[in-house]
Parts: sequence; structure tokens; C-alpha cells
Amino acid sequence: MRHRDVFDDYDLEVLRDLTAPGIEALFDGMERGSQALIPNEPTPIADWIEDNLVIPTGPRPGPVELDIVQRSVAGAFQEEGARRISWLKPPRAGSSTLLALIHIYYGAWEGYDTIFYERSDGDAQKWHDDRLYPILQASTALTSVLRPDSRSGVQDAWTDRYLRNGAVFQQRGVQTDGAFKAIRGFIVSIDEAGDPVFFATGKGKEGNKVGLAGRRASEYVGSKLYLGGTPTVPESVIAVEHAKSDKRVLKMPFACCGHVQEFHRNVSEAGAKTEIAGPGLKFRCVDVVVRNPETGEDETFREVGEIGYECANPACRKWLVEADRDETMEAGAFTPTRRPDEPGLIGFETWAIHSKDPETRWIHIVRKYLSTIVDPTQRQDYVNLWLGIPYVPDVEGKRDPEGLEARCEDWEAPCPQQVLEGYWGVDKQTGSERFGTLPRHEAVLVGVGKNEEKWVLDRRILDRVPTMHVDDEGVVTEDWERLVPFGPDAARQLWDMVDEPWRRPDGSLLKIQRVGIDVSDEQERGMAMVAHPESRRRRFLAMKGRSETWGYVGKRAEAIQGSATVARGATKLNLIGTQGIKDYVDMCLGIEPGQPFSFHFARSLEGTDFFRQLTAETLVFDEKRPGLSKWMKEFEHHPNEALDCVVMAIAAMRYQWRKSAVTRKAIGLDEDVRAMRPNRKPESPPERPSSAKADMPRAAPVALHGPRPSGNRAGSEPRPAPAPAVAPRALSGVRRLSGDRPRGAAPVAVEAPARASGRYDVVYAEADG
Repeated sequence: MRHRDVFDDYDLEVLRDLTAPGIEALFDGMERGSQALIPNEPTPIADWIEDNLVIPTGPRPGPVELDIVQRSVAGAFQEEGARRISWLKPPRAGSSTLLALIHIYYGAWEGYDTIFYERSDGDAQKWHDDRLYPILQASTALTSVLRPDSRSGVQDAWTDRYLRNGAVFQQRGVQTDGAFKAIRGFIVSIDEAGDPVFFATGKGKEGNKVGLAGRRASEYVGSKLYLGGTPTVPESVIAVEHAKSDKRVLKMPFACCGHVQEFHRNVSEAGAKTEIAGPGLKFRCVDVVVRNPETGEDETFREVGEIGYECANPACRKWLVEADRDETMEAGAFTPTRRPDEPGLIGFETWAIHSKDPETRWIHIVRKYLSTIVDPTQRQDYVNLWLGIPYVPDVEGKRDPEGLEARCEDWEAPCPQQVLEGYWGVDKQTGSERFGTLPRHEAVLVGVGKNEEKWVLDRRILDRVPTMHVDDEGVVTEDWERLVPFGPDAARQLWDMVDEPWRRPDGSLLKIQRVGIDVSDEQERGMAMVAHPESRRRRFLAMKGRSETWGYVGKRAEAIQGSATVARGATKLNLIGTQGIKDYVDMCLGIEPGQPFSFHFARSLEGTDFFRQLTAETLVFDEKRPGLSKWMKEFEHHPNEALDCVVMAIAAMRYQWRKSAVTRKAIGLDEDVRAMRPNRKPESPPERPSSAKADMPRAAPVALHGPRPSGNRAGSEPRPAPAPAVAPRALSGVRRLSGDRPRGAAPVAVEAPARASGRYDVVYAEADG
């Protein structure tokens, strides 16, 4: 029977009605099945996380809500060309939880393998058990991609957690190099990268382990490497890697005036001598009287009262209170502050003031700051854990700015009678909107007398040009414009400054010998200004700091070397050794006023930030290479222009010293005066005892001179041995030993071989027997 004959007995419409539900179910199943074959479209990470993920436990359980910092860090993963993201942060900033959320997005939504590295296997497992796995289980939107984890099914270990789409979350510790083999991932994250364990110490010693971790993603196009951590020292991995990035900071408009600014790491007491001028976290203390129940007497204590962040706008200076911080931050955005060393290097900086942790409120920051004043050993914890920056220990060379300020003096005239020559030191600053400063020249006048005794006479800041506006009605309005460093207005102001008379008590005027000006920032414009006839008439010197590395105190580059001057037409560029001059300045600051080489300070400097800038740098010693040291700023954003100006003035003095015999005679040391400078010999590594040298046999001690037999030539008598009081003279022909072997003693004369005629006409007789 033919099949056609069978179907001829049925109505085709009836057959279509019978098969319609099955066909519809087939197409629905094909549609659902094909969705697994089509990759998901990339979605903004922060939006996807807030729409799909849930945090089951913790201080803020429930659907995820990201703040401005976390949204910015997450969004950096999707920036075009991003290759490496770093986050320089304090503890408890939410980095570990944020990493778990980002890994879940890339694994569950985009289907990529991810790798998470921690300090040890235990720390990596703790991150899996406390962060990653609970969020996977609590988020119902992920049910379709989770594999069943039961006794009857396949059980995943904490090191490798697989999803149904084929993606795998891999967790490893970095204690052994084996953690960097046989795995791969599109996203590679490193948490707590400030720990020393991230420096490779295993087999191969391939540098820090960030490079080893980055190779795990090398086969992917557009892979990402994340580093987060709290820095400890400048050599820590997170600090080194972050220094290569664009260093983004959160800039936000303040509601008080709309000025866009960031939170600077300045914490100080308002109205106190230690107050840091400009923006920063400020506080005021109040006196609280408490009755002592034991003595019945009232005791006064100082407690922190008002706290606020001072606005960077010079025309505002209002305080932002902590209650308005979150709203202010949400209105801001992260902005790069530098050009990265390589394209695709993104970095974020935050400190405790950005944290929303209840244990990191502003009152806690202030209390920690005050604890460092009482107990200096708390300084490293404060710098690392609260400011979120590397710590530079105060090993040596740290002068007390308040102690120097207390030495300010009143003089009979603007210039003391003892000052014989004057030297201006001028520095150039580009200004910064971050710190509310204008482009400017800063200058310090240093007078020098006999025995190189020095007087800081004045300090100037040239940052504006006065202007006058006359309207149609003839009303004159005084105003000012920004100064352009090394421009015509700047040159005229510098010339007028140098021409100002400095009168001594006897009526004589101080002669300005040289003006040292730093042209390193804008060398072409600076050299052009120094080459101007008016500048040359006032004996301007173009200067630039030498590129110096770690060195020994007392063995650094000279202040100015003749071979280090480069001719540029009729103007010379003088390369100066700043590290050596800073050693000299530090030594002089430690000498009591009135002694040779000491410093005196004018009363006009009292109450300014001159002394804080003068002591902004500390002498730091290299822990790995004993004796090597370098002058460095404790905080990169703290100004040190006053120190730079003094360095330029001292360099100009050294230049004049080398050129003029009159100067050497005028300010040199008296014959009956000795410099009271400390004997600071460069430290050298202690000599380690050598077991090889100790086991070497040593020759038995013998007398150098003994009785000499009669000579074998007529008229030649052997020389008698010298008296014990006379230093013995070495015999000719005695073989010297070199290298690490001990030197053998010289033989006695009777042991010398028989010779006919020795060197220097010394005759040796044949030994008996």
C-alpha cells in the first residue's frame, strides 16, 4: 500500500492542527537552545552587578549597591585599550568583594576563565569561601549557569569552580612558582599586592610575580590584569606598578562654591603651628574640664571638636562636613593626573577619607594622626593604612621645623653687619589646580659672612602681575593677572627684586654676587631669560640639577663641576649636585647659630611655611645596600620649594667661590677657627668573617733581621742589622704574595740563597751547612 493512499483518507487541515503544538514546542526549544550558542553582548559591569548579584551576609547584605569608587574601578575593565588596572588603597575599601563581583560577571555573563591570586593558598581559599561562593549561591539570576554541587554530582574544589557555560573560576596562592603553570584566564586579579611575597623568591627568580601572573592571560586578546593593595614601602609591588599608571584621583565639585577638587592627604590642626596651609582635613580641639573623683580637683583635657575638609578655593576656604561627603563624591569623577608610561595602564588612588566603613570615619583619621604625635612608632601604620601611600622612614637628616623657627632673630637693620656677600636662589613652579597654587617663581636671599656663616634674609613668591583697568567713566580698578614664569613680566620682577638695596647698620649696602635660577622645567625659555643683557648684568646663573642616584654621604657629585657646564651660545648651563648640597645644608642646620657654617633666620620668616618646606626631605638609607642614601620627600605632594631655593643659593655661592679669590678670602675660615661640622664618614658594610681565610695555614713568625755572615767579596761587608728602634727595611728579592692568601714573613738573612751580587749592591754570603 502506498503512503499517499493512507493520507488521502485524512483531512490535511486536521493533520496540521494536530502537529501545530509539537512544531511550536520544537521551535521554542530550538530558540532556547540557540541562546547558549550566541555569546552575551557586553553590558556595563556596574549595571549588571547591581541588577543580578546579591551579597548574603556582611554589614550591608542584600542586592549590591556600588559607590562611585567601585563603579569607576569596575568600569575601567571595559575601557578601550585597558590592559592593567591598579588600585592604591587603604584596608577595608571593598576591593576583595568587588573582585568577586567582577569575576562573576566575566565568568557567568561573558563566559571567560578568571584567575585570582592571593598571598597564600589559605588566603585564596578564604576569598573563595567568604566572597565568591556565597554570592554565587545567593544570586538567583545565576541558577542556570551553576553546576549542582552534591554528593551525587560532580564536586568542584575551591581551587577550580566550573560553570555550565564552560567558564572556570581559578584561585591560587603565590608562595610557590607552581601556581603560575598550566592555567589561563582572560581576567587575572592580584589582591594585597603590597605584601613582600609578591617578589619572586622561588626557582628562576624572574622578578616580581606580577609578570608571572600576567603571562597567564597572554593568549587572550584584550585580557586584563588587576592589582590592588595597600603599599608598605616605595619598593612594594603595588607602589611600583601604580607609579607607571595614569594615577587617577577623584575630583568633585564642592557645594560651597562649585570648585572642582580632590581630597588631599593633609591632616592638621587648624590654627596651630603644625597646620598645613591650603586644602586638607582640618580639626579644632576644645578644652574639656573633668573633675577627678580621687583628688577632687578639676583636670583639663583637649578633645577633638569640629572636623571638616577645607575647600581648595582661595576665595572660599569653607569646611565640608562628613555628612555631605557621600553626596559630594557621587557628583565627581576620576581624572588622570599624568601620562602613563605605556598605553593601557590605569591607576586609582584613594585613602581613608573616601572609605564608607564605619570604623574609618573622619574622627578615627584625626585620632590616628594625633597618636603619631604622641608615639612616633605609629607613623608607619598611619601612612600605610590610613593615607594609603608608601612609608619612607625617618632614618637621618630630619630636622625639626619648629626648632628652626624658634631661632628667628631681630636685627638692627635689614642686613646684619656680618653679612659680606649675598646670593639669590630662584626656583620655578608650574602651579597646580589640585593644590590651589599659581605658576610662580620662588626666591630666597642667603647672605654669607666669615667662616661661611649664613643668614636667610628674605623669601619672595612672584605669582601675579598687577594690572589697572579704567572704565569709560574714568574709574580705576586695580586687579592682577597670572605670572608667566620666565616671561617678560617675570624677568622684570626678578630684576627689580635683585636691585632692591639691603642696608647694613653702618649704612653700607650688601652686594648681590650671583643669582642662581633653576631652569630645568622650561630650559629653553629659562636659558633665553638668563641670556638677556639685563640678567647677565645682574650675574644670573642658569642651573639644572644633575641626575643622581643613591650614594654615600661625603662622596657625592660636587656642587658645580667645570666639566659639567654645557655651552649654549654665550650662556652656560651649570649642572649642580643637589644631593651633596643638601648634605651640606643639613649639616649646617644642625650647628648652633654663631658658629662657623651655621644658619640664621630673619624674623619675617616666622609664622610661614618656610621651615616646613626647608625640612620637607629626609635622608633615607637603602636597606639592601648599607651606607647608600638619598634625600627624598616623605610625601610627594608636600612642597619643598624653600629647600630648592636655598640649594640654588648655595650652588651660586660655590660657583663664586671657585671663580673669585676675593670671595674665598672674604667668607673662608679664619686660621684660628675650625669648622664645627660633625665627622660623618660614609658608612660601609661590615666585613664578613671568611671561613676560608680562617682555615688557611699561616707561616710561623720569624725575625726580619738576623746576624749576617761575612761577605764573599773583598772589600764588601754585609750591613749590620738596624737597631730595634729603627723601622726594618724589607730585603730585596723577597717574593710578595697577593690575593686572599696570608702574607708570609720575610726570611732571615742566613736563609737567603747564595748570590754573587745582589740588587742595590747588597752582598749575601753563603749560608753554613
